[in-house]
Amino acid sequence: MFSIAVDEILLGAVQRQEMDKVLDVAKRFLNWESPYWNSFHHPEHLAGWLLTNFHCAYCKVDLLDEHIRLRRAHTDHLLPQMKYPHLRDHSMMNAVASCDVCNIMKGNWDPNERDPLYAGGDLSYEARLLLIERTKNKLQLMTRPSPNQVLDIDKVRLAADKAREKLY
Repeated sequence: MFSIAVDEILLGAVQRQEMDKVLDVAKRFLNWESPYWNSFHHPEHLAGWLLTNFHCAYCKVDLLDEHIRLRRAHTDHLLPQMKYPHLRDHSMMNAVASCDVCNIMKGNWDPNERDPLYAGGDLSYEARLLLIERTKNKLQLMTRPSPNQVLDIDKVRLAADKAREKLY
């Protein structure tokens, strides 16, 4: 990623579930005067990206270059912010890196709706991983064409571009 030292700090912190250290690394990145980090408005969002090593949490595509140059990556709210407003900006466990295609396909779908893993308070790292896995499974089902439906990735990409134009 950036350096062996940073990678080792992050890997060790995640393995030991020392999320305060991950958040500290994110805050240090935000203090650097660099276009890489200017688009992150909350250190918790950047920390959510660090937890996935700057890859889409759902399809694993590398987002670092796309996020910076093409704006084809987003911070997705794993649990929809409309339903869980208390997790909106200051929960790194709810902030996940997502490519535009996965983010658009997921929409406001709530991976916690059936068989809830999250009941309130802080979202745990274990629940985050399980909710990400549920979302991956849902997106895989959505992209698997049925006899009556074929997903056109080009149409999804075009919709993402139109949505991005409205934002900028």
